[in-house]
Order: sequence, then structure tokens, then C-alpha cells
Amino acid sequence: MATESLLVRLVALLIVSPGLCACEAGQRPAARPAAAKTCNPTISALPLLGRPGDSPLLPITVAGADAAIFFSPGFGPTMLRDNGSLRFPREETTQIVEPDGNAVDVDRSYLRGVKIGALPIEDRRAFRQWDPTDATVDGRPIVGILGRGALPANAIITLDLPKETVQVAVPCDDTPPDPNAPGIPMGSEVLAVPVEIEGVPTEAVLDPDLPISIMPRALARKIGITDKALADDPPVLTLFSAVSLGRRHRVKRFDIGDVEVRNMPFDIEEKARVPLIGLNFFSFGRSTFNFQNGRFLFQPTIETVTPPTKLHFDRTRLAHVSVGE
Repeated sequence: MATESLLVRLVALLIVSPGLCACEAGQRPAARPAAAKTCNPTISALPLLGRPGDSPLLPITVAGADAAIFFSPGFGPTMLRDNGSLRFPREETTQIVEPDGNAVDVDRSYLRGVKIGALPIEDRRAFRQWDPTDATVDGRPIVGILGRGALPANAIITLDLPKETVQVAVPCDDTPPDPNAPGIPMGSEVLAVPVEIEGVPTEAVLDPDLPISIMPRALARKIGITDKALADDPPVLTLFSAVSLGRRHRVKRFDIGDVEVRNMPFDIEEKARVPLIGLNFFSFGRSTFNFQNGRFLFQPTIETVTPPTKLHFDRTRLAHVSVGE
């Protein structure tokens, strides 16, 4: 019985561990290969705050406290403002240049302990504006604007304004670029993309925080928009660090990728340096900013949009209003 029991145990051992008999006498078993490292891409999907027509607003936490922050993949730095009990460090004073070319004073600062949903944001340098605010949305204090510099360099951001959602996906670091990723080429620092306005090829910068798209007066002349035509358009004011007077003009055709938009409004401004594509375009559908592959994809989902409201990041475009208001 003892011999039979030993034989049964030896057979069982060989069945469970076949590698034990795959070597000659006196030879050690081959080492097992190291387990491959696994990576799960991070995806955080959140509802946008505010109302239709507002610039994208994210719910965030700052050191565990609920807050809100404007979000624009087209805006590079993160800008902060003190709001109530949420106060940010103040370091040396520096200057930043507004889209109209004017320089404004700000303090260097940093962003710490921030989460967008379940996605933690690494501590980042930021700029702090001098004037505090008491603005809120859905009971949350608004503390500035989160630029793309606060996100991983390979993030893929999907902004769906009709559904009022944003998704931030972060691929694994070893994920290679996809040369066949859908969309059109997009710059990595300045989000410039190829477009056509009235059939004239040019480059425009993507900026979802901008209520109405902007066109430099020089480009308007190039594509044939005359002073006489502008004289019949409504006047508008844009406030960056200074007030700029322009005219709101509808172009008959605007093309971006394989998407064609008819009668798209642009504010024609003398001080503008480059065309900027604003909220009045992004509100028509789903936009994917693919920093992993340097591509931009727009998919229209609706035909009419809500007019822009006044809830925008105020350092850049708050007072973008008609003269009659």
C-alpha cells in the first residue's frame, strides 16, 4: 500500500509539473521567462458643467475640495484664480501674451492635488491671475482654466458638446503612434490645423473656449471680403487685455477635414494675428484631440447650436459681446 501510494503521488506530481521531467539528470530546470509588464490605459469620462453655450467646464477636486475649471485643449498653460477658500501659491511676477499681442502681468504658481474624476493630474506649473473671483457653477467655485500642458503629452481628448461630456484617455507609454489614425494633422504646441475658408487654404488654431471664431482682417481681404461687405455686418467688441472692435461676418463655406460648414460666423478683427476656431464650431458635434498621434477629428452630430453665453474663461474672452449689449 505504501508503494502504491508513493507511485500515485509521483504520477500526480508529474502531471501537475511536467517541466520537472523535461531535463536530464543533474540538470536544473530552465528558468521561467519574466512576466511581461501590463499596462491599462487610463480613461476618465465626465459630464461637463454649466449650460449649453458655455465654454467647457470640468468638475475637479483640489486637495479634496470640489471645484470647477474651464478646459480648453487649445489653451497651453494653466491659469488660476483665487476663489473663496481656494487660494493658490504666489511666486515671482512674469508676463504672458494675450491673443491680441498685448502682455499682461501674472504670478508664477503651481497646481497640486488635482483630480479630474478618477484621473489624478500631476503637479504642474501654472500662472496665477492677480484678480480673485467669486464665480461658481453648480455650487462649485471656478478657479481658472486647465490647459493641455497639465495633461500627459500623449492624451487623447474627446469633447462632445452636444452630449455635454468630455473623455480623457491616456494610452500606455509604450503605445506606438498610429500612422493611420483618423483625422487631419494637428500641431502639438499651437493646435494649428489645415482649413479652407471660402475655398482659400490656410491654417487655423483650435480654441473651444472662444465663443465665436475669429478671422484676421488681412485674411478676410485675401479671401475677398470687402470693406463694403463688412460695413453691413454687426459690430462686435472683443476684450483680451484691451478692447478690439470688429465685425461679425458669415462665410459661405468653411471646410475642415471632410466636414463642410455653411454660413459660419466669424468675427473679423484688425488686431487678430491668426484665425481661431471657437465654440460656435465645436458645438456642432464631437471633437477628438489626439495628441498621441498629432491628429484632430471632428464628427458633426447636430445641425443647430445654442448661441454662446457669457460663461467663458474671463482672462481670454469674457467680453466677446455685441456692441449693442
